[in-house]
Amino acid sequence: HIVHNGEAIGEGPNISSRQVQSQVEVLNEDFRGRNANLDHIRSELRHLAADAKIEFVLANLDPEGNRLEEAGIHRYNGRRESWGKEDINAILKPATFFDPYRYLNIWTVNFSNPSNVGEAQWPSSGVAGLGGVQDPQTDGIIVGYQYIGSREKYPEGNYSATNFDMGRTLTHEVGHWLGLRHTFENCEQGDYVDDTPAQVGYTSNCPGSDRSSCGSLDLWENFMDYTEDACQALFTHGQVARMRAVVAIDSMRNSVANQGNVSLLPLEELVSIYPNPTHSTLSVDLSFMPDPQRAHLTLFNSVGARIWRIRPSASGLTKVDLSYMEKGVYLLRYQRDSDGYTVVRKIV
Repeated sequence: HIVHNGEAIGEGPNISSRQVQSQVEVLNEDFRGRNANLDHIRSELRHLAADAKIEFVLANLDPEGNRLEEAGIHRYNGRRESWGKEDINAILKPATFFDPYRYLNIWTVNFSNPSNVGEAQWPSSGVAGLGGVQDPQTDGIIVGYQYIGSREKYPEGNYSATNFDMGRTLTHEVGHWLGLRHTFENCEQGDYVDDTPAQVGYTSNCPGSDRSSCGSLDLWENFMDYTEDACQALFTHGQVARMRAVVAIDSMRNSVANQGNVSLLPLEELVSIYPNPTHSTLSVDLSFMPDPQRAHLTLFNSVGARIWRIRPSASGLTKVDLSYMEKGVYLLRYQRDSDGYTVVRKIV
């Protein structure tokens, strides 16, 4: 929803379709781990980068089935120069939203408060660290129009004069919409993701040296920190598992994912292993599975001989030392006690 005040297309907040398209390209690169700056991640942390296998497309039809004049774009003259958050939620969103069970609603606006950049509504699933009641009329994301799109991909767009002109604001906010918290929450519970290093305090600019706030390197390259766009580069394996769990569990997110030709997320998506390949410690994340300990994990070698069989940790995260094993291909089987449901993963 491009919210403007009567400006011509391409002027001020009435941004062009090409600027929108450049943003979709950024989202798909970032969520698929295909962004060009992956090699900027510090070498000792590069193994944390993961492919979320989530992609975004612009809708061709409005909720009534009419073809949109511009793919994915609903232009709306709000008849005011700027918007505060209260009026956005009380007036703008209810007047313009598309069915949130079929669309991810994104509003681009001119914020009244220049310090506002973007905001997302949380999912209401039972994943740790989330909760509350969703309002279908306000579900979605609001972003300052000047933070949409990529100057690198479409230089003619209307962008912020700061270092937030590569589309990472929306990558960050979609992360929230899919259940991710900031990586800089605290040194204890943190962001409820095991493989994001605990961190206190957000990161500004693009750091020129390492920073450690909780006894380990802060992962300022993460999309859920506040680093400048050029220095944001990854979601971790644990963050991917959390986002995909939200899509599988949350009714609105799951419904959006099942529109058109997008297939239902199977239960096996809730079985996550990382890093892979590995020759040291393998993490098996079942934290989004109900009663994760009521199952068995069995490791087989390439000829089918069983190497070990264990029960997963009750916490849902099981770490296994593979450093003593010969290099090769192995199969890890998850099998649930109650019904024998089985998922097999190849480990290299």
